[in-house]
Amino acid sequence: MEEVGMENDRAYFVPCLAAQLSNPDPDSVRVETWVVGEDVVREVLDRLHPTLDSEERREDVIDYVQNLIRCNLGLEIFPYGSVPLKTYLPDGDLDLTVISTLNLDESLPSEVYRVLQEEEKNGNTEFELRATQFIDAE
Repeated sequence: MEEVGMENDRAYFVPCLAAQLSNPDPDSVRVETWVVGEDVVREVLDRLHPTLDSEERREDVIDYVQNLIRCNLGLEIFPYGSVPLKTYLPDGDLDLTVISTLNLDESLPSEVYRVLQEEEKNGNTEFELRATQFIDAE
């Protein structure tokens, strides 16, 4: 926030002390203050952790996709990002990566996409696949 002052009928702004303190140089913060801040952040994160149901549901989906790709392409799928770190939001996505010993650089995304599309068309699956998209994000 800023304070408004008047001088010769002209307004001028003076930064208030709170604005100056809201973004201090990290080296100027005492160790005790960092410890208190870290404790508060840890407490908040402990309260925001995923529920057991959401963890189990995500694990089930990961197992399903792993089995689907393993059985159809002989490749391994691994989760990465927020799911293994348990920092995902309730409606967050699943980040999965495919590991292969074969040199499938060009065809791998198309093959995985094909398997997912076939499973979407099948419709008799444990999980509903819909609106499968291939996004070439380089």
